[in-house]
Amino acid sequence: MSFIQSLFDLIFPERCVGCGCRETSLCDVCLQKIPKARKHDASWIHSLFSYKDSRMKKAMWLIKYKNRKRLAKTFGQALHDLMLEELSEYIQFERAPTVVFIPIPISRKRLQKRGYNQAELIASSVCTLLNNPHITIENNLLKKTNETKRQSHSKSRRERLKNIIGSFAVTERCDPRSIYILIDDVTTTGATLIEARKILKENGARKVKAYTVAH
Repeated sequence: MSFIQSLFDLIFPERCVGCGCRETSLCDVCLQKIPKARKHDASWIHSLFSYKDSRMKKAMWLIKYKNRKRLAKTFGQALHDLMLEELSEYIQFERAPTVVFIPIPISRKRLQKRGYNQAELIASSVCTLLNNPHITIENNLLKKTNETKRQSHSKSRRERLKNIIGSFAVTERCDPRSIYILIDDVTTTGATLIEARKILKENGARKVKAYTVAH
């Protein structure tokens, strides 16, 4: 942790968005109180918490715009618990040589401004917790090729799909034997995940699923 970040934390200590306790932006007790996400229309997309909950919205705002990167460990642990059994079954029964985590990328402009991609931090946290040699993470396989307006600024599902079309590319062919897992912080209509999955499948991926913290 940098000296500037340490000083900032000293002056403005983290407080839970739910109960206000110190040292964390979202404590375990409040996290457990957040309602579960409703099932997505697409069966291959799995989300954990409801984004309609004010605590989850505030926590997502903090990790994306206020440098609260330690929330990635909180979210990573929650996704780990959700994914553990299913991923073990993929490896055991589908005989996939690897399960590859693909964080949804952000544009170079947003990465430079923010300094990090929260989806990468969350995916890395999950991968570390799983600690399985068959599970890897590829931060550079999927690229954001152009700047699009934020999906939250698009009101309808049709507009979101139109906004994101053609915005992803892969840097190499996918292994059809592997299982690819898209990781993101939030999904609403699923437009971003649908486009990312399409590109991966067009470039060799056979099985693609997605997991997000909130929906």
